[in-house]
Amino acid sequence: MTWQFRPARPEDAQWLWQLRNTPSVRLASLNTEPIAWHSHQDWLAATLADPAQRLWLAAPRQGAEAIGQLRLDFRTGQCLMSWSLMPEWQGLGLGKSLLCTWCQGIDVELWAQIRLQNHPSNQIARAAGFTCVRQTDILGHWCRAGRTLTDLQTITHWP
Repeated sequence: MTWQFRPARPEDAQWLWQLRNTPSVRLASLNTEPIAWHSHQDWLAATLADPAQRLWLAAPRQGAEAIGQLRLDFRTGQCLMSWSLMPEWQGLGLGKSLLCTWCQGIDVELWAQIRLQNHPSNQIARAAGFTCVRQTDILGHWCRAGRTLTDLQTITHWP
């Protein structure tokens, strides 16, 4: 599969809000509460304006509609990654394909926090080269080895 990634834009707000509020995505998220529209709008505007964050939409081929998203957050000094797919595309192996494709050629240390009960995302992280290095009561802390970043601005090429 040839994934196409593009940076998220303000006009993607409705689609991203729907994705973020699907029951399966809420259940897998650190905060499981539904997201109000105004809160989502504020979050998206802040995310798009923040040089320490990146957000991409992912489509399974050139010209296709997006079916998922990938996000990097460097605000804590670690490159924390998250991903999600629209529910109708979950369970088909596309999450694994999406993350493995995105990670190809990216030689930076990446982190992910995944709920222990989120078995699909734990398997996806493992397939993409992440290792669970620590667990808390509800979260696995996953790391994909690579060079350490000082900030996201030092990377000139992303997928």
